[in-house]
Amino acid sequence: MMRRSGLQWAIFAWSDLGLSLWFQCVSDTHSNPQKTLIGLTRSQTDPAKKDGEVFEPSEAQIKGRLHQMIGNTDVPIKILSTFRWNINDQVAETWQKGRVMCIGDAVHRHPPINGLGSNTCISDAFNLAWKLAYVLRSMAGPGLLNTLTVERKPVGDGVVRRANTGMEAHRSLWAILGLTHEARKAAIEKLECKDEAGKQARNRLQEAFEATDAELQALGIQMNQIYMGSPSTCAADGDTPPYFHGLNTLKEVATSTFPGFHLPHVWLAASGQSPRVSTLDLCGHGRFTILTGRGGECWLQAAKHLSGRYGCPEIAAHSIGFHCDFMDCYRDWERVRGVDDQGVVLVRPDHFVAWRYKGAFDDAVTLLRTVLRKVLALD
Repeated sequence: MMRRSGLQWAIFAWSDLGLSLWFQCVSDTHSNPQKTLIGLTRSQTDPAKKDGEVFEPSEAQIKGRLHQMIGNTDVPIKILSTFRWNINDQVAETWQKGRVMCIGDAVHRHPPINGLGSNTCISDAFNLAWKLAYVLRSMAGPGLLNTLTVERKPVGDGVVRRANTGMEAHRSLWAILGLTHEARKAAIEKLECKDEAGKQARNRLQEAFEATDAELQALGIQMNQIYMGSPSTCAADGDTPPYFHGLNTLKEVATSTFPGFHLPHVWLAASGQSPRVSTLDLCGHGRFTILTGRGGECWLQAAKHLSGRYGCPEIAAHSIGFHCDFMDCYRDWERVRGVDDQGVVLVRPDHFVAWRYKGAFDDAVTLLRTVLRKVLALD
């Protein structure tokens, strides 16, 4: 039995027809391409304008644009169907009502700028899946599900805002360069002018290009999903949130183990002869995880004592540091952990920090159990 394989490329190439396309090479074997499938979308209005007129390109116009995109007019094209693509700017007010929970495109819709759609949908599911599993298994209270809107709506708001801001940047660029052959020719002639008008046109074009940099370098909008203040996190008395002065949160990653932040990736190793492993790989898998260091035996013992018992979930436990379970390969964990060697970081199954404590504690069992019950809405 042969497996169907192939590669897919997406090209967002606009014209006066408002067309974009993706195409996929499908083959029975990797070395024997059989055919190319072309997916075509057309915007409902002029993509260079926010409120343009609705238009209907003919089949001949669509085929002509496709031939232009692929650079070969001899390729036979059969159009099976086309559909309108509406540019959305929508976020739901709440993601849950009673027993109904919504994630993905059901609660946030936006243009494909920044490629945030699938990433956000997957992280929505990652947030909800473990909570739903815990509640259904009576390992958490129903109130845990109420954190879905609290944690994910701010992410949806930011993603939709960024995607549409990026869309406006593209609109500005298309408006300057033109979408038709005639408009593009006139734009180039203006840009070539040696007078003041030409200089201003070139400045506007450069500014329009620079505005798209927020799309190309926006690591922060992908990574800075923060649940600080959620009922499913717990800040210890005296623990203060980080202050990222001067950080461009759109382009740069805010790294912290403060409750509500995503656990930072740090390379670790069991020994000098062992392969590296990420802190992220130690966590997750449906379990809570504690990370401690030299002198943190009280936390390791507490985790072992409570794991899967006394109404607590399974808890994995690892020590990081000199002669611990794992070496801190480049001392990066020491820099970002936010606690002392004897302290602890408690990580949720979705890799977000639930709680941390700066040092050792005499009755670590009681404290850890109390925190878990709060995070899991059991009290």
